[in-house]
Amino acid sequence: MKLLLVAAAGMVVVAVSMLEAGPAGGLVAATPTPPPPAEPPPPCPHPTRTVTVPAGWSLVETDLTNLIANAVAPATIDTYTWDGMEYMHTAGPVVVHSAFTAGAWVNSPATVTVTDLHLCNPIPTFAFQLPANEWRIIANIATTPEQASGMDELWAYDQTTGYYQTDILQPGQGAWAISYQGGTITFRQVP
Repeated sequence: MKLLLVAAAGMVVVAVSMLEAGPAGGLVAATPTPPPPAEPPPPCPHPTRTVTVPAGWSLVETDLTNLIANAVAPATIDTYTWDGMEYMHTAGPVVVHSAFTAGAWVNSPATVTVTDLHLCNPIPTFAFQLPANEWRIIANIATTPEQASGMDELWAYDQTTGYYQTDILQPGQGAWAISYQGGTITFRQVP
């Protein structure tokens, strides 16, 4: 770095410039010093979520369908998502969330316990938009039980007892939700 003194109309102006001597004695822009490397991120406070899915039909988060398929064999599971009008069938896992759902029906040939490693930070609150008078399959995408609000009805499924009305979903659990006027279903960590 060079210090330049510039005289202008009888005044001395001091300016700091990023110039250095060039090859023929001229001045060229100096190469800035790169910043030090960034600190590595802290370790994940909640790096995993373990979910047990029983053999047979279950409502689950769509991201879990891939893990379930890998645990039992992709060709042996059936998944169904809901597009607001009809079911969409996939032989194997659901690859992406659709605009309408974060949950899916999955038919697993065996009880499977899967561990989801992509959740690095706890998700204390998350939300889904619900159109008026349309059922949607939603799911708890967090690592902890979550309480839902903002919907008129929320129905989960148990293979033994069938459908039951609730406002709390376990990690990875899916459910049917409806808002008669339309609105936002919000999930908050159960205290």
